[in-house]
Amino acid sequence: MHGRSIDGGDGVPVARPSEVTRPLETARLRGPDFHDIALLDDGEIDAVCLDGHYRLDRRLGAGGMGFVYAGRELDEERPVAVKILSEGKTAHYPTLSRFLREAQLGVRIHHRNVVEALDFGSTPEGLVYLVMELLQGEDLGVLIRRHEGLPWPRVRSLVLQICAGLSALHAIGVVHRDVKPTNCFRVLEDGHELVKLLDLGVATRPDQPGDDLDLDLDGGRTIVGTPQYMSPEQARGETVDERSDVYSTGIILCELLTGRVPFDGSAQAVLDAQIREEPPSLQRLAPAGMRIDPAVQRIYERALAKDPAQRFASIEELAAAIRAIPCEDPLEISGTYEPVVLPRPEERHPWRSLAAGLLRGFAVFCRVPARREPSYEPEERRPST
Repeated sequence: MHGRSIDGGDGVPVARPSEVTRPLETARLRGPDFHDIALLDDGEIDAVCLDGHYRLDRRLGAGGMGFVYAGRELDEERPVAVKILSEGKTAHYPTLSRFLREAQLGVRIHHRNVVEALDFGSTPEGLVYLVMELLQGEDLGVLIRRHEGLPWPRVRSLVLQICAGLSALHAIGVVHRDVKPTNCFRVLEDGHELVKLLDLGVATRPDQPGDDLDLDLDGGRTIVGTPQYMSPEQARGETVDERSDVYSTGIILCELLTGRVPFDGSAQAVLDAQIREEPPSLQRLAPAGMRIDPAVQRIYERALAKDPAQRFASIEELAAAIRAIPCEDPLEISGTYEPVVLPRPEERHPWRSLAAGLLRGFAVFCRVPARREPSYEPEERRPST
């Protein structure tokens, strides 16, 4: 698992473990009482600094789990996003533990295809926060809703970048467990699409004892993730490895290419389908007029194999199979491949898409009693985008 590298798209390297880890740092809040700040409407916030390094300027969004603020790193004038767990959630051990896990894992990863976590800490009042880079763009869920399937060259580039980000996580023994379009954020860099993975709140290190936060005191297990993108073993509440992320990435490939996921419907119905049903072919899901390359279908089938042993053994193997399909012979698709142009800042509020993604970053949890079939009961509804 360690020491491997792949490209996130052509020429986009994945750093080796020594390059993706860095020392952990903590911070303290200085400024007005944070209880008051959390209640302010969107707008300017005066004289709020985190450890003398970060200034909070305005609130971007709020949800059931907390708040996201836009700010700036004072030393370098770098824009930052600050995610704060709401006061009531700090007393809920599983939620607090997942927030801290996201922070602790985030500051260890430094990779262009993973959102950069800069710092985390707690306020004197006991609120915890996470400082991240501030991104301008949209998640892939927005892109999918705007199109009825994307051409293969574009899907290829986007999925390879997802693979690159996951490879950086897998290189340090971390499984994401909630890979889905809304956790893949799309920005422009030098005129090209760049994808960054969000939300490490439910990531796990299966090779480290005591890292599993999904077990209850009575022996039951909580399923974490999103049903439409769960592997069969994840849907059963079992311990997963990186091949579960391979499965989820295969579903994203399907959705980017066809505009549809293999299984949809109620949460329980989708969980059952992930476990028992074979996924429909890409051609069946594809829009009228789209021809699916048989090589792409074979990748999809292998990535979504029910048995993890029949899947690609690693995210690097999946990426290699995708790269082996030449872009010089793209899929036939109705319509044309438009250039990527994001709206100008004065036309919209591009930060709000990031805020929604960060606030949505607490995956759906569902209770699974010991030695019984999984049941799906979300603890609370997510904020809508």
